Amino acid sequence: MEDRYSWKRGVRKKSQKHECTCNFFSKIKIIGKRKELSEKYVKRFLEKYEVQNNFCLEVKSVIPEHSGLGSGTQLALAIAKALAKLTNIEASIQELSLTMGRGKRTGVGTAIFDQGGFVV
Repeated sequence: MEDRYSWKRGVRKKSQKHECTCNFFSKIKIIGKRKELSEKYVKRFLEKYEVQNNFCLEVKSVIPEHSGLGSGTQLALAIAKALAKLTNIEASIQELSLTMGRGKRTGVGTAIFDQGGFVV
Protein backbone atom coordinates (compact mmCIF):
# COMPACT_ATOMS: atom_id res chain seq x y z
CA MET A 1 0.00 0.00 0.00
CA GLU A 2 1.35 3.39 -0.97
CA ASP A 3 1.50 6.09 1.73
CA ARG A 4 0.13 8.84 -0.46
CA TYR A 5 -3.13 10.74 -0.28
CA SER A 6 -4.71 13.31 -2.54
CA TRP A 7 -7.65 15.46 -1.65
CA LYS A 8 -9.53 17.41 -4.31
CA ARG A 9 -12.52 19.67 -3.99
CA GLY A 10 -14.22 21.26 -6.95
CA VAL A 11 -15.82 24.66 -6.64
CA ARG A 12 -18.10 25.94 -9.44
CA LYS A 13 -16.18 24.40 -12.33
CA LYS A 14 -13.93 21.38 -12.67
CA SER A 15 -11.05 23.63 -13.66
CA GLN A 16 -11.35 25.54 -10.37
CA LYS A 17 -10.17 23.28 -7.55
CA HIS A 18 -7.55 22.87 -4.93
CA GLU A 19 -5.41 19.80 -5.34
CA CYS A 20 -2.95 18.78 -2.63
CA THR A 21 -0.77 15.71 -2.47
CA CYS A 22 0.91 14.64 0.74
CA ASN A 23 3.32 11.76 1.27
CA PHE A 24 5.94 10.72 3.76
CA PHE A 25 9.34 12.33 3.30
CA SER A 26 12.59 12.58 5.27
CA LYS A 27 11.68 16.06 6.57
CA ILE A 28 8.93 18.63 6.21
CA LYS A 29 8.78 20.06 2.73
CA ILE A 30 6.08 22.31 1.26
CA ILE A 31 6.11 22.97 -2.46
CA GLY A 32 3.81 24.27 -5.14
CA LYS A 33 1.30 27.07 -5.28
CA ARG A 34 0.48 29.50 -2.43
CA LYS A 35 3.47 28.24 -0.48
CA GLU A 36 3.45 30.96 2.21
CA LEU A 37 -0.22 30.42 3.05
CA SER A 38 0.24 26.64 2.91
CA GLU A 39 3.08 26.90 5.43
CA LYS A 40 0.78 28.85 7.77
CA TYR A 41 -1.89 26.15 7.56
CA VAL A 42 0.62 23.32 8.06
CA LYS A 43 1.94 25.12 11.16
CA ARG A 44 -1.60 25.35 12.59
CA PHE A 45 -2.17 21.65 11.95
CA LEU A 46 1.11 20.68 13.62
CA GLU A 47 0.37 22.89 16.64
CA LYS A 48 -2.93 21.08 17.24
CA TYR A 49 -1.94 17.51 16.40
CA GLU A 50 1.32 16.18 17.71
CA VAL A 51 2.46 14.26 14.66
CA GLN A 52 5.86 13.86 13.12
CA ASN A 53 6.65 16.45 10.51
CA ASN A 54 8.23 14.08 8.04
CA PHE A 55 6.12 14.72 4.97
CA CYS A 56 6.09 16.55 1.68
CA LEU A 57 2.99 18.59 0.87
CA GLU A 58 2.55 19.73 -2.71
CA VAL A 59 -0.21 22.17 -3.61
CA LYS A 60 -0.71 21.40 -7.28
CA SER A 61 -3.60 23.69 -8.14
CA VAL A 62 -5.67 26.40 -6.43
CA ILE A 63 -8.83 28.35 -7.11
CA PRO A 64 -8.61 32.11 -7.69
CA GLU A 65 -8.24 34.31 -4.61
CA HIS A 66 -10.73 37.04 -3.74
CA SER A 67 -13.36 35.82 -6.17
CA GLY A 68 -16.00 34.76 -3.65
CA LEU A 69 -15.26 31.07 -3.98
CA GLY A 70 -13.89 30.55 -0.48
CA SER A 71 -10.35 29.89 -1.67
CA GLY A 72 -8.77 30.31 1.78
CA THR A 73 -11.13 27.91 3.51
CA GLN A 74 -10.94 25.39 0.69
CA LEU A 75 -7.13 25.45 0.71
CA ALA A 76 -6.95 25.19 4.50
CA LEU A 77 -9.29 22.21 4.57
CA ALA A 78 -7.66 20.47 1.61
CA ILE A 79 -4.31 20.68 3.43
CA ALA A 80 -5.79 19.63 6.78
CA LYS A 81 -7.64 16.68 5.26
CA ALA A 82 -4.56 15.48 3.36
CA LEU A 83 -2.39 15.71 6.50
CA ALA A 84 -5.05 14.05 8.66
CA LYS A 85 -5.33 11.13 6.24
CA LEU A 86 -1.57 10.73 6.02
CA THR A 87 -1.07 10.81 9.79
CA ASN A 88 -4.18 8.77 10.71
CA ILE A 89 -5.86 11.65 12.54
CA GLU A 90 -9.59 11.06 12.82
CA ALA A 91 -11.19 14.50 12.92
CA SER A 92 -14.40 15.89 11.48
CA ILE A 93 -14.29 18.58 8.82
CA GLN A 94 -15.74 20.97 11.41
CA GLU A 95 -12.90 20.20 13.85
CA LEU A 96 -10.29 20.60 11.11
CA SER A 97 -11.92 23.89 10.09
CA LEU A 98 -11.61 25.31 13.60
CA THR A 99 -8.03 24.03 13.88
CA MET A 100 -7.17 25.87 10.69
CA GLY A 101 -8.84 29.08 11.89
CA ARG A 102 -11.71 28.88 9.40
CA GLY A 103 -15.49 28.89 9.76
CA LYS A 104 -15.57 31.63 12.38
CA ARG A 105 -18.14 33.83 10.66
CA THR A 106 -20.59 31.66 8.74
CA GLY A 107 -19.31 28.14 8.27
CA VAL A 108 -20.54 28.13 4.67
CA GLY A 109 -17.10 27.36 3.24
CA THR A 110 -16.70 24.46 5.66
CA ALA A 111 -20.10 23.04 4.72
CA ILE A 112 -19.34 23.35 1.01
CA PHE A 113 -16.02 21.56 1.49
CA ASP A 114 -17.72 18.82 3.50
CA GLN A 115 -20.81 18.29 1.37
CA GLY A 116 -20.08 19.96 -1.95
CA GLY A 117 -22.81 21.71 -3.88
CA PHE A 118 -23.68 25.17 -5.04
CA VAL A 119 -24.62 28.03 -2.73
CA VAL A 120 -26.39 31.17 -3.83
